[in-house]
Amino acid sequence: MSEELERARKAAIMNRVMKYVVVYGIPILLLFVGMQEDTLTGMGLMFMAYLFLSMLWAIIAKNTAYAKFIMLYKKELITNALGCGELYENMEFNYDCGMNPEVVSKTWFLSVNRFFSNCFLSGTYNGKSFFQADIRNVRGERGGYNLEYDGTLISIPTNLPDITQTVIYHKDIDCSIYLHGDPYAVSNPEFAKMFKVQAVNKAQAALLLTDDFMNRLMAIQNRIPRKIALTITNGRMYIFLPNKKSVLKPRLLGKYDESMRAAIIEELNNAKLFMDAF
Repeated sequence: MSEELERARKAAIMNRVMKYVVVYGIPILLLFVGMQEDTLTGMGLMFMAYLFLSMLWAIIAKNTAYAKFIMLYKKELITNALGCGELYENMEFNYDCGMNPEVVSKTWFLSVNRFFSNCFLSGTYNGKSFFQADIRNVRGERGGYNLEYDGTLISIPTNLPDITQTVIYHKDIDCSIYLHGDPYAVSNPEFAKMFKVQAVNKAQAALLLTDDFMNRLMAIQNRIPRKIALTITNGRMYIFLPNKKSVLKPRLLGKYDESMRAAIIEELNNAKLFMDAF
């Protein structure tokens, strides 16, 4: 970890501590003080506490310390991991570049309401070109925005049948995705325990969901900790992997050493798993 990244980590920790103080510390302190007086005084102090809290929260919430730490973390550790060997041919990595919103909208199950993307990686593997990027999106209106999804979107070429507006997704996936059509029941009980399918055209879904395909997808899911959601359209498979189990989602109090490089290399190899299988 560079000195710059370490400074960003400490700044993010301090920002987090300040937030906990504002959210919990000040109200508890004023409540304790209010309890020493009569009821009306205590209620007044609590009301003042929440007013003060809301103002401080509005100021502190705008602090970009944690966002800066994540940015430097990804940029530095991914660059270091890619520098240790050629993972793919014709490889290009650009932290500041992200996925084109038009590409994301073509997946049919991810939206571009309030869309952010970076860490664009592209290359070729066994003569096949792929690209991927981290994407994050929130949805809502009039300021009431909620996190919709946060993770990695991978696009690979495939000769599998086109299943536009059909989504195959892990039943425990921890993000919001758009589901079209109706639930589709698969014949493989093991697959049904792990994945769900939503299809507009059930004939299309049936062409794809062979025993061979389902077994290959289950093998990949059992190999990686991140949940899988995917669809196929225009000759490309789009795979979304939520970030909850990603090593690229840094922990402020985590230990950063050379083992992180190996973990990130394994993470960046996910595209290979899908290209080998499909």
